[in-house]
Amino acid sequence: MTLTTRFLGAVIAALIVVAPAEAQPVAADSTDWTRALTGKLSITQAGFQKWADGGTNSLAVSAGIDGKAEHTRGAWSELYELRAGFGFIDTDTLDFRKAEDLIVAKATFTYTADGFFARFKPTALATFRSQFWEGVDYKKRRLDGSYEKVSDALSPATLVQQIGLSFETTPWMRQQFGFAAKETVVLIERLREKYHLDPDQTIRVEAGLGLITDVDAMLAENIQYKSTLSLFAAFNKADAPDLLWENMLTMKVNSWLSTNVEWVFLLDKDRSDALQMREVLSVGITYRFI
Repeated sequence: MTLTTRFLGAVIAALIVVAPAEAQPVAADSTDWTRALTGKLSITQAGFQKWADGGTNSLAVSAGIDGKAEHTRGAWSELYELRAGFGFIDTDTLDFRKAEDLIVAKATFTYTADGFFARFKPTALATFRSQFWEGVDYKKRRLDGSYEKVSDALSPATLVQQIGLSFETTPWMRQQFGFAAKETVVLIERLREKYHLDPDQTIRVEAGLGLITDVDAMLAENIQYKSTLSLFAAFNKADAPDLLWENMLTMKVNSWLSTNVEWVFLLDKDRSDALQMREVLSVGITYRFI
């Protein structure tokens, strides 16, 4: 892991978990910070010895954390969220390969007042996305046996800021819309062309309109469904908006064992002309630190 990645991870963790505690106001009308930090670990192993039907020894490990800190003082509320995950697969027939790699940090500030602003609340938010480790295309192998590198920490990284209004259509659905800005960061020069940046361009800045729909519903006592649909239409590319649709279904067996099904759809012409899809099914241990 690079020094940049370790530093980035430490900063994000500090902002989400530590900073809210230090920033806690002492005003009498303020409420306490509500914080949660959950860790997840999933391991899948298969071993064969003289097995007549054949098989490949394999080991798959995935670990992640979900953090959340929320606070309300007067008309203002703050929400900080963090999600990070990393996983790998190792088999007899394939090299060590990355299976999951994700860093997402989000901060949301909401103002609630009387009248119109009691339902349509002024809201500002910022989201950061990147990864810990390099990503390669295993379909493109060089003569020396290595694979083509397609991504790495902060290459790319995406930052989105949005300011506008938010409202709850139902107790389990919330929508936010307004003016938005999107920055795409690629620190590695040879990867910039892949993400439609000039060779000497580290950051591409776009302005446009954004719409975010959040769903958090309990389908049953032990089944939770979360979904976030994010749309961004740049003013200079209004006919080709970016789409990111993240879905997570969590089924709890008990307080520490759960099954998660995640599927993600991504449409971003600066990354690929095709609709990208990712699906993860995991059964593992969940531990709540806070």
